[in-house]
Amino acid sequence: MYKVMIVDDEQFILDGLRAIIDWEEYNLSVSACALDGEEAFSFFPRQYMDIVITDITMPRMNGLDLIRKIKKINSDVKFIILSGYSDFQYVKEGMKLGIENYLLKPINVEELTSTLTNTINKIETSINQELYSKNDLNILRNNILYRWATNNIDAQELTERAALLNLNLKYLYYTVSSIKLLFPFDEHDIRNNKKKSKLVSQALKICAATTDYHQDLICFCDLVGDLVFISCRNSQNGQEKMLSMVLNQVKEILNSKLHLNLFITVGRNYKSYLNVYKSYWETKELQNYLLLLTENQIIHYDKVKSLTENNSVITELDFKSFSKLLISKNTTVIFQFIDELFAKLQSSITTTPSDIQNCAIKILLIINRLAEELNLPSNTSKHDYKKLFSNLLKLQSIEQIIKSVKDEIIKFNESLTMEDLQMTPVIRQILNYINSNYASELSIKTLSQKLNINPTYLGQLFQKETGELFSNYVNELRIKKAKELLLTTNLKTKKIASRVGYSDVNYFYKKFKQYTGLSPTELRGKKKYLRMKGCR
Repeated sequence: MYKVMIVDDEQFILDGLRAIIDWEEYNLSVSACALDGEEAFSFFPRQYMDIVITDITMPRMNGLDLIRKIKKINSDVKFIILSGYSDFQYVKEGMKLGIENYLLKPINVEELTSTLTNTINKIETSINQELYSKNDLNILRNNILYRWATNNIDAQELTERAALLNLNLKYLYYTVSSIKLLFPFDEHDIRNNKKKSKLVSQALKICAATTDYHQDLICFCDLVGDLVFISCRNSQNGQEKMLSMVLNQVKEILNSKLHLNLFITVGRNYKSYLNVYKSYWETKELQNYLLLLTENQIIHYDKVKSLTENNSVITELDFKSFSKLLISKNTTVIFQFIDELFAKLQSSITTTPSDIQNCAIKILLIINRLAEELNLPSNTSKHDYKKLFSNLLKLQSIEQIIKSVKDEIIKFNESLTMEDLQMTPVIRQILNYINSNYASELSIKTLSQKLNINPTYLGQLFQKETGELFSNYVNELRIKKAKELLLTTNLKTKKIASRVGYSDVNYFYKKFKQYTGLSPTELRGKKKYLRMKGCR
């Protein structure tokens, strides 16, 4: 749980901010409040804070001085400023210090929660930790642009921020393109985080320098390290040609200067700045085609999707319904569905060879995605899938394509059967989720909503298949993890309680005693005694 400090010289604002948001829902805890900057600074460095929400104008020490002093101690703290309209000059100064956002009083709850969500995502995403200087005007700019592209910002807030950041929202048409950098190393290995951040930072500077020559292009980096261009035009004429020219130019520079391969996706053109998010998410959807297509290509949503959208048979094949069919493990019924699907395609006068190939690819992508969700042993790596897709496109008959698809279904069923002969995929999916997220808020109700299953039925099914109540299973796992930390680290008990999912340390003590028969202190004491005994 991330720690928040709120600083304001008006007590009713402190009380109000604590009350208007369910902080725990956002994995946040208001750990301290202060009435001025001097009082707030007294908490540092003896207490760590992840986020500080502070007013600007306060007695003794104002908000800007507080930010400067805290940054000298810990530059990783994120800052959100509270401000009145009369403080606008102070806000500009705060932007130079690298704030996440500024909120005008009276506080808009949606604006605050959106800002907090974005800030938490940044904390949890390593790519942004070294992308900018800790005191950088671009921090706020990047945050606003990302929230705009993902439709996580109110129109009024966006209009106000646009005026401050010199963003023109009066263009008629907008198109978004994304550049995914393909690193020559494992980007998911945390040991490569610094190397990845450095390359993304260099690539962003190159893209930003390119946009300096084009007033109607905006560039920023999203939370996963993709470089994003927003193209703004008052006419559709020449937009695609201009964007293609810029993207090709950027591709050549990044290829030659940074020796990076790329995969560039372009969304459709939309009217109004309010529809930018539609184009952005289309670019993200197209990135799945990296499994299929070669590197250093520029692909457009309207051109690629036209291959499948013109065929109603393919659009009927959705992830949810086909996943249910796969989980049933009834090979006869699944194969019958596959045969009927391709028979429909074959009988349609509008079907092209590409439709047949794309349908097969879509099935394989669903199988791959479901295997990842169920955490099944991987029979086919991403590299193998790319090879599989490549081979599939070379097949000369529909019979060969159907056989290739059925072979992958057989492999999937074997993995599903080997993993657990007794337990249903739904319960295994829940167990995998619990084991990965035991430190988060967990309940049958939230998981039932996630899986669209009746909570009472899900609770009964969980107990039937695991032999335990859901709450008992979660508590046992958390206490097991806590024991490991108590015996292998010197972390304080309160910190351990938080790490395994208990926000109330007294409740943690009670549960620990209930499940182990010892208190955390007694367990550590026993460990010391055994060590001393072993040394004699």
